Amino acid sequence: MNLKTWFAEGAFIDRQRIVNYNLILIGVYLVASIWMISKTSSAGLDYMGRPIGTDFSNVWSAGVLAAEGSPLAIYDPPVHFEKQREIFYDDVPLYGWHYPPMFLLVARGLAEIPYMVALALYMSLTFLFYLFSIYKLLPRKETLVVASGFPAVFLCLGHGQNAFLTGALLALLFGEMKRRPKVAGFALGILTYKPQFGFLIPLALLVNRRWSVFATALIVTVALVSTTWLFWGTELWIAFLSNGSFTKDYILESGATGWEKIQSVFSALRMLGATINLAYIGQGLSAIIAALLTVRTWTSRVPIEVKGSVVIVATLMVTPYFLDYDLVVLAIPIALMTRLGLNTGFRPFEKSTLVALWVLPLVCRVVGQISIPLTPLFLSLFLMVLWQGRIKHSGKDSRVGVSDEQKK
Repeated sequence: MNLKTWFAEGAFIDRQRIVNYNLILIGVYLVASIWMISKTSSAGLDYMGRPIGTDFSNVWSAGVLAAEGSPLAIYDPPVHFEKQREIFYDDVPLYGWHYPPMFLLVARGLAEIPYMVALALYMSLTFLFYLFSIYKLLPRKETLVVASGFPAVFLCLGHGQNAFLTGALLALLFGEMKRRPKVAGFALGILTYKPQFGFLIPLALLVNRRWSVFATALIVTVALVSTTWLFWGTELWIAFLSNGSFTKDYILESGATGWEKIQSVFSALRMLGATINLAYIGQGLSAIIAALLTVRTWTSRVPIEVKGSVVIVATLMVTPYFLDYDLVVLAIPIALMTRLGLNTGFRPFEKSTLVALWVLPLVCRVVGQISIPLTPLFLSLFLMVLWQGRIKHSGKDSRVGVSDEQKK
């Protein structure tokens, strides 16, 4: 067997290896985490003097501000930062709040609980929701092991981030779209708390005429916006829109977060020395190609596993702002395409690119530190493999234009 055939068939991977590698990684992470927390941290701060759960500190402090009657302060970075310094310590790093007001509903509830308890509760519940949703996509014994050992999981846990919730909602969206479109729409409506992940999904639903999903998502979104308006008024939404310039100027364009952490095409081009304008042009071209591929896929006869995988990965190619812990969402195309491959057979290079997606969160930040942006390359390769093996020769979906009920 030559090297090309070896990769095309994915001969280097099998069920036992998958399980063993994930169990090893889970064990290493657990031991390392216990040692670091018990031996190198104190008073709720990690070994680098940051709050344990790092990014979660901005969520909890935002909830505290809302509880104190100052919700607008979460979109005033100096005031929000001052509250973090007051809660933790004077030299705490800045962790900005970039979410729309509906996520403040979650933060406000968490602020009623002590910080470490809130962190543990939030991460545990969202992680279990993530495992539940992935298992529903691929109900096999090894699914929970692989979903737990996925390297992006450790990044999300370490940063106290919300990617488990994002991944779980996406898994519900594509897992329930055929059988229970209203459940899928509800999941998409909740996902509006992460607006950069919603660019292409509504387009996909519209071209595929998934009216029940789209309508339910719209109703849930309106309900969430209305709830935040009743609690905190119009001013909070105005403040959110005004705060977009801070996210764009300070976080995205200046690279304050670190180019190796941001995984977009924009960040990759900036890492390689491109100007801001050139990086935006590259990001725009990537977005156009991703949108065209999404439309082509969602109007074709390919199964939902391919449709869901394409729109998730294409979404990452559209947004200029997502970080390595957000790669938790790649668990969904991995699960979807594994399910399809086990049921109908894998096409050339599918196994290899699925392994590449699994490995990506483990290496992208490290390799990014030497100015090699892997994520856009790996995502593009995955889309190319799906195009060549599943989409290119598929005809137009004759069911486009019928109702959700008829498609079930």
